[in-house]
Amino acid sequence: MKQITSGVDQIDHAVKTAAIAAVGDTGRLRVGVHGLIPGSFLDKLLMRFRAEHPAIVIKVVEGSARETLTHVHARRLDLAFLVGTFDLPDCHSRPIWTEPLVWPYRKLTNSRSNLA
Repeated sequence: MKQITSGVDQIDHAVKTAAIAAVGDTGRLRVGVHGLIPGSFLDKLLMRFRAEHPAIVIKVVEGSARETLTHVHARRLDLAFLVGTFDLPDCHSRPIWTEPLVWPYRKLTNSRSNLA
């Protein structure tokens, strides 16, 4: 929950920095993501932001990190969530969450009954 609160604070800051609305309570926010997985941290973060700021329309654009950064630099996106570490001297950025990598696999045995 602490990470989501921190993330919402970051989006709030981006909204104010992007000047998407004169009074900060209406407007639109264009967000770039690499991929949005239902139930993920980012999905929960965006849902919470929508709940707290219903008058701000969020447009989520999916793309590669390179495409997303190109859109940020061209001002077609207000904010981007990227996986990895980037040297972005012309952008404000910082890590806001980490997630464990899970590798699900099925155990294979030498039993012939599993081959049938």
